[in-house]
Amino acid sequence: PTYHTPSTEQIAPPGSSEGKRMERPQRDMPNDEELVRRAAVGDREAFAVLFDRYAPRVYRTALRITGDAAEADDATQEVFLRLHDQLHRFEERSSFSTWIYRVTVNLAIDRTRTRARRPGSIDGVDAQAPDTATAPAERGDLERAVIAALSGLSEKLRTALVLRYLEDLSYEEIADVLECSIGTVKSRLARAHEEAGPALQAVQNRVDAGEL
Repeated sequence: PTYHTPSTEQIAPPGSSEGKRMERPQRDMPNDEELVRRAAVGDREAFAVLFDRYAPRVYRTALRITGDAAEADDATQEVFLRLHDQLHRFEERSSFSTWIYRVTVNLAIDRTRTRARRPGSIDGVDAQAPDTATAPAERGDLERAVIAALSGLSEKLRTALVLRYLEDLSYEEIADVLECSIGTVKSRLARAHEEAGPALQAVQNRVDAGEL
């Protein structure tokens, strides 16, 4: 993906002659909440660390919900631009990771619905499905099975699958992100399995065995 760290003055990428980032030490890295507090009062370096920490997850989640690399790239940029403008409103009633997943999911769903009204879409889902060939080999058959099943599902069911099986969120975390009950999360996952049928059989086997 081609996302760049956004800010009101566009943080320069590593190696550029202007605004070159300092090398960030890996030891004693501050937690998300501390970085948010610092970024909210104008610390560009803190915001850059948050971007580096979360941009891959944001892009990956948006890609799997939208099924379109260009849409996911645009969504990633928009997520961080919104966060940059709203950091001062973060009240730590939920974790920063929950907050950023929530913004990402809402934007990705909005983009999916908007694209569904354009020519070339099928039943609300773009004809371009996620590319299973890009799934990291180490994630194995489970990830590829889930990704292969996504294109035939509604955005709500896609989102539940992505957050549970590909982002490894708990039922409680997913409920926080989607602002719904745990029962609703489980219901959406059950419907996704039912609608996907054989495509998710291997995943269902692991669920039944208590492995997921």
